Amino acid sequence: MALDYYSVLNVKRKASDDEVKRAYKRQALIWHPDKNPASKQSEAEKKFKQISEAYEVLGDPRKRLIYDVEAIKSVQFPPPRPSSSCAPAAASRCHQKHHNRQQHPDIVKLRVFGEEGFWVRVHPTNCN
Repeated sequence: MALDYYSVLNVKRKASDDEVKRAYKRQALIWHPDKNPASKQSEAEKKFKQISEAYEVLGDPRKRLIYDVEAIKSVQFPPPRPSSSCAPAAASRCHQKHHNRQQHPDIVKLRVFGEEGFWVRVHPTNCN
């Protein structure tokens, strides 16, 4: 599972750049390996690396924007359930039907109308 950089720094997603910077400094002071006893050394190193990685992304406005967009894209929605009219044997066809709805409109147009387009298929010029 990927790290949630906001939770690593303990800030909200709408936190300002200054809030992110303050949170980084606060967490870095707590988890810096030199500030922790030998018994917590490995945990402190791991947490400090996570904190540094989180700040590297959230501290840079461009990287933060990319991170936020990718997080939105990665939200997993459950796959569409076959309707009651789809028999189990036809479930793969139903899935394909639902899958086509998620494709780019230009791809769908090409599949439906072909490369020539709708008008050429409805009104062919070759009338043999």
